[in-house]
Amino acid sequence: MTRSVNEAASGGMTDRAHYDICVIGGGSAGLGIAIGAALLDVPVALVEPGSPGADGAEALARATLLSVTARLQAARRTPGLEISPAIDLAAIRSHIADTVKAASAATGADRLRALSIDLIEGHARFLAPDRIATDGSPRLLTARRFVIASLGTARIPEIAGLEDVPFLTQAGLMALDRLPAHLAILGGGADALELAQAYRRLGSAVTLIAEGALLPDQDPELVDLLRLRLQAEGIRVLTDRPVGRIARDSTSITLTLGPSETVVASDLLIAAGRRADLGGLDLASAGVQGGPHRLPVDGRLRTSNRRIHAVGDAIGDEGSVQDGAAQAGIVLRTLLFRQNARFDPMAVPRVARTDPGLAQIGATERQGRQTAGGVTILRCPLHDTDRARADGMPHGLVKVTTDRKGRILGAGILAPDADELIQLWQLAIAQRMKIGAVAGLIPAYPTLGEASKRAAGSFFAPRLLGAGTRRLVRWLARLG
Repeated sequence: MTRSVNEAASGGMTDRAHYDICVIGGGSAGLGIAIGAALLDVPVALVEPGSPGADGAEALARATLLSVTARLQAARRTPGLEISPAIDLAAIRSHIADTVKAASAATGADRLRALSIDLIEGHARFLAPDRIATDGSPRLLTARRFVIASLGTARIPEIAGLEDVPFLTQAGLMALDRLPAHLAILGGGADALELAQAYRRLGSAVTLIAEGALLPDQDPELVDLLRLRLQAEGIRVLTDRPVGRIARDSTSITLTLGPSETVVASDLLIAAGRRADLGGLDLASAGVQGGPHRLPVDGRLRTSNRRIHAVGDAIGDEGSVQDGAAQAGIVLRTLLFRQNARFDPMAVPRVARTDPGLAQIGATERQGRQTAGGVTILRCPLHDTDRARADGMPHGLVKVTTDRKGRILGAGILAPDADELIQLWQLAIAQRMKIGAVAGLIPAYPTLGEASKRAAGSFFAPRLLGAGTRRLVRWLARLG
């Protein structure tokens, strides 16, 4: 039942509905805001032309594929077993679909309506700062506050010839009933690297082409180590290579990277991030300044019209599902509890779920040196831990940046389950802990968590192992 507080009937049809909050767009951030408000009995509408939670479903599908291919790879490299698992692509696709379907029940239309969220399937257009029309309903919608959470689509780069060449996005690639013989991937972000490794492990030849650097928001030292791992698995990695032209013949796709450098592939995947299309919202009628693909916001995620917030793809194409969840929390705290909450992107883990995975929280070494002046860099290679030796995965590193007093500025991890291991450092930074708190932990043995403790403990090594400490120990020994 629609929980509107200002309705007028005309010819038996409601022509206006009023809400406390109207969310435009069903990305993960928009869903989080709508559900959070509804759970607190706040009248809320969600306007979405497609499937709510599509970005979360895409991320889950990719994560499920990565899990499957990681198990395949583990079987191949187990010493003495010599297992070569057969690839059943149809079974893998079915498993991914079942996993996504099970998870989507929590954000499906029936679930949202059961929470008393008015779900309106259609495109929104502002008529005034407090009013929208939709093509999915005859009603005009008014609200005290709006949140623009429009879900973006794949960003397609402008490359000569691309318009004449069939290419894939993630959804199209994972819907294929065949393995690409040679998959060329355009992109240098986490999704591009994850799909490159997954399809290489399924059996495709893979060439990854990045216009700039790989994972530019991550620590370059850790990225270089990951790149070596990907190359060791047979992935050809080309960075700082803008594609000048793409052409197709009857059997292949040719990408021209330079005067004498080409890549010939059977299939082309575009994995260059997402971009929102905001042109149809008529933002000028709402008093919102911004371009057709991105809205500038302040720290509280407010647009130039302070009654209209923006989150997710609407404020940039580098976000992730975890960014959306954090932004949803900021908006809910601001709108419902009048808190002066601010979104800090550095407080959200940046993750590439490759194998080994790469996760970063807070400042990288370079960012730390730029903002804190004198810093201390702490490292523990993964091969120093018995768990990595037991698992046969010694390729990795824990790297931590602190100031000279031991305040933790940031941490990066290249390791299996890096997205899980980074949460210790995320908590330490959020709670403003000093490095001694992590150094004092007693992790279970053997675990990869030992690498974090050892990295933290190395902060004290110069003092504990210095000449002064040795003199103190000798003096205490004389006392019996």
